Amino acid sequence: MNYVKSCLIITMLLGALYSQSGSIVCWGKNYYGMYNPPEGTFTDVSAGIFHTCALDESGNILCWGGDQLGQSSPPEGTFTDIAAGYYHTCALNESGDIVCWGDDNYGQSSPPEGTFTDIAAGFRHTCAVNESGNIVCWGDDNY
Repeated sequence: MNYVKSCLIITMLLGALYSQSGSIVCWGKNYYGMYNPPEGTFTDVSAGIFHTCALDESGNILCWGGDQLGQSSPPEGTFTDIAAGYYHTCALNESGDIVCWGDDNYGQSSPPEGTFTDIAAGFRHTCAVNESGNIVCWGDDNY
């Protein structure tokens, strides 16, 4: 099965092709509707294996697509960054705390305490940059 997929946020107007800067465009295989983004203005987007999540301009998280392990069921709150992994998703809230949801079979959704400035999620792991500039990772470490 080919899972090639991606999404991006339009950051500038391109004539009549796109009508709104900040809208999401996705392409690739559309299993579970993960490439049917909601309308609105967004600041960040991240695609997992069968789901996609984005931050709207107010810092709210919207997710769509597969929700087999809760990866598309975000918490409420205001967030500044988001990262979708295989079957999990993590986000940074306004205080720099990490909140994760979805699959946690490898500890990928159990972040350490601390204040962070950036986050990225992979297959069964998650990494973040803490306030000291150090990279901290958790989850599967088999590779």
